[in-house]
Amino acid sequence: MTRMTPEAMELRDYRPTDRASVLALLARGRPASYATEKAAVFDWQFFGNPESVGRSPFVIGTFAGGMVAVNGLVPVSIRFGGERVAACWSLDTFVSAEVRGRGFGKALLANVTRSAPVVLGFGISDLSDPILERCGWGLDPAMATLFYHSNEVGLKGIAKNLLTRSSRTLRARKPSALAELRLEPAPPADELDALWARVAAQFPNAVERDARYLHWRYRDAPVLRYRWVSARRDGVLCGALVTRHDGVESVLVDYLGPLDDPALLASLLEVGCADLVAAGTRRIRCETNSAEVLEELTAVGFVRHRNPARFRVRANLPLPTATSRAWFVMTGDSDNDLMVL
Repeated sequence: MTRMTPEAMELRDYRPTDRASVLALLARGRPASYATEKAAVFDWQFFGNPESVGRSPFVIGTFAGGMVAVNGLVPVSIRFGGERVAACWSLDTFVSAEVRGRGFGKALLANVTRSAPVVLGFGISDLSDPILERCGWGLDPAMATLFYHSNEVGLKGIAKNLLTRSSRTLRARKPSALAELRLEPAPPADELDALWARVAAQFPNAVERDARYLHWRYRDAPVLRYRWVSARRDGVLCGALVTRHDGVESVLVDYLGPLDDPALLASLLEVGCADLVAAGTRRIRCETNSAEVLEELTAVGFVRHRNPARFRVRANLPLPTATSRAWFVMTGDSDNDLMVL
């Protein structure tokens, strides 16, 4: 079904013939390499997703016979108020410069707001954020961006390196002596599912971090390569940290494990950071709103950046407002880590 805005922009679902036009629109104003890299992840991101069957991956806006606006929708299963709920991430929002100022962006995002029982946004742009605010998307004030400075260059870089070292000295934790930690490929599905089943109750509002999701999101990613740090006790997987190495800015991407075991979490962070530093990197970035993760990040030497990434939630469900606020979000949620493209 098509829908018309007062300015006569038609909003419709994605068609297979739209692929080239969507990629061309998203590549506008980007570096030359963006189009090739986005094309490489396009099918995996929007059609390889285990939750994508039967859903349109984009809202398309056309005007005067041409595509002028687009918004990506990546479906995901979440825990919301402790219950399993269908949701989607809103991403890849773009309105052509030649039609801005006509209310097209507002019409596009108003449509996206109604696209799932719960709609999530992470890494929201300055242009989209005020519109989402007016559409009732709640902003999470706990979101933070942190950096571990390992080998920054220049005088300012040296000062940042010292800041991380002093933070480590002041807040260092004793590592967990009760777990075996090692770098390894993505753990098998049965181990990941068993771990998630044990800890899911500690994540009342979060993406379902089961094996189907984690393997799709990190193990099977076609362009970026992810590393895994696994922790086991008596041979049983009890925690996992996902990271991504880069020579300039590496990333702590995701965490699966208990939130009430700070020694285990700190040990995973220590091993993950040591691996990235040994591979050669200037700094490590992490974005999260988890109080437990934030505390341990600070303990291993991360320092807060003044500009956190924006995370917003729109719940189209009759659940208490409080349940929509205490979320667990990490850098790899949505496409925030893919923004490196």
